[in-house]
Amino acid sequence: MMWGYNDWWQYGMGYGFHWIFMIVFWALVIWGAVALFRTTARGTARTRGNSALDILEDRYARGDLGLEEFQNMRKVLAKARR
Repeated sequence: MMWGYNDWWQYGMGYGFHWIFMIVFWALVIWGAVALFRTTARGTARTRGNSALDILEDRYARGDLGLEEFQNMRKVLAKARR
């Protein structure tokens, strides 16, 4: 008789707990995918129209600022970036 053949011991001591590790593994994979998606989505939202220069250009396009005011503010923003 072979010891452990066709017996649950052939799978090791943790045979009954493999499903827990599988659930934890897939939960971590899904959590990582969601975190990556959120980080990527936030990054693109920040770069689309939320910078100070974009807001300044929008105000100039609406007519809230004159040309001289716009140019002066743009120079101030350029200096602040350095």
